[in-house]
Amino acid sequence: MDESILITEAEKYLKEIKKEIIDLNHISNFSTLKVVYLRFKNRLEKLQKLKSDMEIKDFVFPYRSLSKYRIRGYVSPYRSSSKNLFNTQTNDKINYEELFENNKHTQIYRMKANSKKNIFNRVKSAISSHKIAIGYFEEFAVIKCEKCSKTYRVYDFFKSCDDKCSCSSKTLSIEVLENGVHRLEVINYLPLSGNYMVLLSLLNDWERESFKKILKYLKQTKNSGVKTVSVMIKFKKNDRWVRKRINLDSEYSESYEDKIREDYGSDVRIELLQFHRSKPTSIIDEKHTRYALALGYAGYCQKLIDENKKSIFSRYIKNFETLEEYDKIVADVDNSEPKLLFEFDTVEEWKEFEIGKILKNKCLMDKKGNINHTLSKDIKTREKLEKNLFAQVAPTLILWDIFKFHMTKSNDMRKRYEGPSPFPSLRGYIDRRQREIFTLINNDAIEVLKKYNDENITQIKSMDFILHKKFKLEEKVKGMNININHAALGGAIIAHYSDLDIDDVSKLFSVSEKSVEMEMENLRIVENPKTQRSKDFLNKIRR
Repeated sequence: MDESILITEAEKYLKEIKKEIIDLNHISNFSTLKVVYLRFKNRLEKLQKLKSDMEIKDFVFPYRSLSKYRIRGYVSPYRSSSKNLFNTQTNDKINYEELFENNKHTQIYRMKANSKKNIFNRVKSAISSHKIAIGYFEEFAVIKCEKCSKTYRVYDFFKSCDDKCSCSSKTLSIEVLENGVHRLEVINYLPLSGNYMVLLSLLNDWERESFKKILKYLKQTKNSGVKTVSVMIKFKKNDRWVRKRINLDSEYSESYEDKIREDYGSDVRIELLQFHRSKPTSIIDEKHTRYALALGYAGYCQKLIDENKKSIFSRYIKNFETLEEYDKIVADVDNSEPKLLFEFDTVEEWKEFEIGKILKNKCLMDKKGNINHTLSKDIKTREKLEKNLFAQVAPTLILWDIFKFHMTKSNDMRKRYEGPSPFPSLRGYIDRRQREIFTLINNDAIEVLKKYNDENITQIKSMDFILHKKFKLEEKVKGMNININHAALGGAIIAHYSDLDIDDVSKLFSVSEKSVEMEMENLRIVENPKTQRSKDFLNKIRR
């Protein structure tokens, strides 16, 4: 397919996606879920096909073709070395007609390269958004057969085109997962048509600050660590000196000498030593996934705050009606066209004069240009609220969802999640430096989410430490073949290492108190085995 045709086809398809209306009102109905899920799935397959075609046509590096349109002996007059316009070290002469044609062709190819890069980024953004949306459906519910009570994951059930259970029954229903990590409301704020730059331009000041905070958190990088140690050694074997290259795991990065002497004797010599380090990685590696999540959560929380702004402001602002009147005056002047600018140097000066004139007429500003004291105080209070509260709501919400996802999912589920995830490209393990972001959760933002959005969320002290304990526990139980209820296990760990009791965490993760108590018992056995038989078993497993 020709490149221009491929660009046109992609733009046309993205416009179709933008026009489609997503109705999630009856998503708990099987037929509605099927229609919506398959629509997203088909879209994703089409977008991935477009991305594959673009990669074949070198949309990944579109500017490489510009390098061949260069003339030897010419230096740009805009460079600092513009005095050397003619290269006297070469015999080549500049043909100005050729130079003009070259610049013309370069401009044309640069425009084409820009178009290829923009449409490729839009397609990748749309793919990331659709993966997130499908991941929400996966976490939202399972499909249940009314006849035999067998349940299916949404992804597994819709792999085939059969709308029936393995028992041949077609009586199917939706069972909502109360402890699933899903936010269907965020879907409508994702850049599903790849319009992430348009959505970004529509954000106001505090929304943009919220967007930046989320990006910063998701981009928090893991320190590069030692993966393996390569050592060239020389040791005696049968009265002969033998050279050998060995590789040691990261656990011996600091004790490699002791390990080598233990295995090859005290006379061993180290001739070469190499440390192979892992690449620093972010919490979510994929750039467009980070953008999509940040835009989705920022847009969703912006709507939540706008709907409850008056109620929130009433707690801090003395005269909300006057503040609204002031905002209307400023907005009207901003949207009006200046008529006479002879007395003003800039449009901004004219706007400031007009706003002041109206405020004086309404007795909200004195003759010296000082705004009414109460109004001035309310404006400053609002600015503080927007910066210290509103901009913290979306980052707090996404940090809570990531925390809950790690606490309620197994290590294998997070690493090898078959099918889409609500957090595509999320690291299965978060190291110490990355866990620091969970100390930044805002308690005031939690109260806003609980009061105005009825969120099942609470303040948990030392969330980073609790996550650390969860990861350590997963290492201990690896290979034990223990049947674990991971949602209840997450609640058990929180109850064990925080001031929340079993009743609180069972409500928090929507699991029964009995299941949390059972996992707490498993936790005690693994952490502190009491019987000698348990100790011997755990020691054998850890070897």
